[in-house]
Order: sequence, then structure tokens, then C-alpha cells
Amino acid sequence: MNKRYQVFLSSTFADLAEERKEVMAALQKAGYFVAGMELFPSDDDESWEVIKRVIDQSDYYVLVVGGRYGSIGKDGKSFTEMEYDYAKENKLPVLAFLHNDPANLPSKHVEKSHADKLDKFKNKIEKLHNRRSWSTKHDLATEVLASISQTVNLRPRIGWVRGDVADLNEVLSRKLEDLRVENQKIREERDSLSVRLADLDTDARKQIIAWGDDEVELAIEVKEKGSEGDMDEVSFTTDWSRIFDLVAPTLIGWCETYKATKGIVTMLAEELSRQATEARELETYGLSAGSLTTIRNQLLALELIHVETERRQTSLGRSLSFIYVERWRLSERGLREHSHKHALKHSV
Repeated sequence: MNKRYQVFLSSTFADLAEERKEVMAALQKAGYFVAGMELFPSDDDESWEVIKRVIDQSDYYVLVVGGRYGSIGKDGKSFTEMEYDYAKENKLPVLAFLHNDPANLPSKHVEKSHADKLDKFKNKIEKLHNRRSWSTKHDLATEVLASISQTVNLRPRIGWVRGDVADLNEVLSRKLEDLRVENQKIREERDSLSVRLADLDTDARKQIIAWGDDEVELAIEVKEKGSEGDMDEVSFTTDWSRIFDLVAPTLIGWCETYKATKGIVTMLAEELSRQATEARELETYGLSAGSLTTIRNQLLALELIHVETERRQTSLGRSLSFIYVERWRLSERGLREHSHKHALKHSV
């Protein structure tokens, strides 16, 4: 889009008339609109309201300071400083240019009655902006043009466009919004279909892979308390629905394998206690390696869990080493399976 920017040129007027002409000519030649005191040369309250409206409509603010403070408004500030403060208040990008050596300016262009206010104004500018200096009107025009071009690239503003282009943009914006809404609906339909396909895929898997009431034989490792002997494996039969019910609540977030299967071990240990025929105390150590592999592979095949290995740093004496810990977490499918199973149903 062919966009043009408006630059507000602020300075004292009579002493910098030639400099202002040079800067305005350079900016206009480069394609900028330039607004400034030439539009409202009288310094009164009515003009100040006009000045504020023009600053509001501008994209960038250029301040040129020579050797004079300028005409004073009713609040004790010069109109130049009032313009600067208003531009800052409205967050316009400000480019300030201060004369290199005001003492060498013609005496009629050097402040006499408000020198202290000029010094305070310049100090305020230098605290808030990078100092840009000028000595001749040609140097000033070159510096302003280079600085404004760089600022436009770094901080592009709203700018101005032809009315017919603006109307076209409005039409295009409406069409883009319509397309965005339509695209959102397509995405939602796609996501819904993906979920339905995933559920169909899960149902198909469950018809092939053991699930639900299908039984599985598991083993836990036990040893008699106080015994020095080897651990034994005790086998039990349970079903996959029961296994998933025991692990799912702990897998809402990542959980180490040991903690993830602790519920299964507890359930099997209780079963062992009920079935015990000998009066002996047993210690339970966990699932057998084979049973743990069976459960992991089954839940992975059904795409109900994710499994990852996390590397952790540990210290041995003065040296550092790493250990690898396996973790489980419910997949989106597993979370749906768990939520649907335990959700409240319609009362009959």
C-alpha cells in the first residue's frame, strides 16, 4: 500500500525561518506531509487548540532548537516546549535536533530574556533523547531526512492513504474476516472429525488388542520378611479395565513408572494377603520385569499413555553423573477414556 506519513515540524519561528524552509523542502521531496507553525503563526489559546489537533493527526514529531526559547504561553512555557510536551504525552516518536554552538549564532537569534528556561528545556531534551546536532541549514535538512527515514523503518505509524485505497482496504478487511471465520469453522469440523476417527481407530484396536474385561496374568516380586533368600514371583489374574483404573488417576501429569504402577502392586499385594494359606509375613517389592513390560506395551499399543525417559543429574562423592528415569503420562485418548468412564451419567 502506498502510505504517506505526516511530520510535525516544531521550532521557534523567526530565527529559524530559513532552516525550516530547508527541512520542509527536503521532507516534502521525500514524500512526507509537513505541518508546522506556518499554518498557525499567531500564538494564542485558539491557535493552541488547532496545534494540538494537528499534532494528533501527525505520525512523527521533529523538534529543532537553535538559540531562542520562543514566545511564552499562559502557563509560562514557550509554545515550542508546549508542543514538545504534548507530542511526548501522546507518544509520538520524537526526533530532536540541537544547534552545535548557539553562541556563534547571530546575536538577534540568541536568547536574552529566557536563557535559563532555554537551558532547562535543552537539558530535558538531552535526558530523554539521543543528541542530534546541526550547524547549518543544509546539515540540518540532511540529518532530519536520514533520521526520519530510519525511524519510519523502526517505528512505522498509521500514516495516510488515498480515500479510494482506504475504501478498498475496508472491503478487503471484511473479506479477510469472512475467510477467517470460515477457516475457523473448517478447523473445528476437522478437529471434530479427527476425534471421531481417533475413537473409531481406538475401537478397532480394542477389537484386536486385549482390553476391557480381557484377562491378563501378572506377577509381583515378594520375599519373606527377615529372609536372606531370593525373591519369589507370585502370579495373579486381573483384567485390563482394572489395571487402567488403577494407573490413570496418577497419570494426569508425568509420573515415574514406579509411582504409576504402585496402585497395581498394592491391589495384587492385597489379593496375595487374602489368598495366603501360610502364616508368614511377606514383603512386596513391585511388579516383575515381565509384568511391567506387558502393561507398558499394552497401554502404548492402545495409545492410552505416553512414555518418556528423563535424564537427571546426581552426585557421587565429588563427581557428577546422570541417571535416567522413565515416566508415564495419559495421552489425550487416555484422558478421554478415563474421563468418560467416570463422568456422571443420565439418571434413568
